[in-house]
Amino acid sequence: LDARSARATGWFVHQPTGRVVLVDGYRGLALGTIDADARGQQISVADGTTGAYVLNDSTAVARPIDKRELRLGTPFGIAALGVGRAVSSVGQAGLVVVNPDGEATVVPPEGEPLAFSVPSSSTTQIARDGSVWSIDGRDLVRATSTGTAREDLGTSNVTLSMVGSEPLVVDSANRRVRLGRGSWQRLP
Repeated sequence: LDARSARATGWFVHQPTGRVVLVDGYRGLALGTIDADARGQQISVADGTTGAYVLNDSTAVARPIDKRELRLGTPFGIAALGVGRAVSSVGQAGLVVVNPDGEATVVPPEGEPLAFSVPSSSTTQIARDGSVWSIDGRDLVRATSTGTAREDLGTSNVTLSMVGSEPLVVDSANRRVRLGRGSWQRLP
């Protein structure tokens, strides 16, 4: 079994046993399981084109998943883990983990973990390119390990989601939407 195939497979966590399960999305069958040795702990899986990782938000440790051998690699620390509420994504930049306290970590595919700060926010989204987007007051904020950019939206009552690497901002009170750096568009 090789989990790198282009089939509709996905990794899921079975919290009661502390195992991660590879599931075939076409047939709904478990193809394999790996013991993450994390029974009773808060674990999740981040999977993308550049790799897959088991993240332990209880111990602040991540382990790469060897998709060919279906086993876990050497554990390493992630500064943004350990508070129990981290969000993560695997994209072009590698693994990105962010917690609501404003701590972020990026792990490039062939590099060491690099911690950086982001605005503390409950609206945090991670783009495919590894940038971290959030709403901070009236500002739309884009943060990476190399810097932060802010743009005043003119309102603070908005919701944020991502379309690829572009932020989609919805201002329901004023019935308008904005994609990326484009202008506000009225909603019917």
